[in-house]
Amino acid sequence: MSDSSRSDALDAKHRANRAARLEGVKRWVAYIREQPAAVWGEEQNRVVNAQLESARATDVSPEHERRVTAFGEAMTADADDGDADDGDAADVDADDVAE
Repeated sequence: MSDSSRSDALDAKHRANRAARLEGVKRWVAYIREQPAAVWGEEQNRVVNAQLESARATDVSPEHERRVTAFGEAMTADADDGDADDGDAADVDADDVAE
């Protein structure tokens, strides 16, 4: 398999994954429009709490946690400013966060 066909296959996989995620979002939006907030809110809280519990169960170093927190704060500050190119996030590299 050539590099080109691998790239094409990967691109097709990414498109399919994106389409599946988008379809899931559309189903969720339809669901929350049909259900009262008390119903879907509690369900969403269970999902978020399970994700937080799972994250806490992983072995993450304090340094990594600080990098992730700094990155999130920089991204939030950029979003709040409406300008992602103002340099605030430059101190924290997304590749460092992924380590």
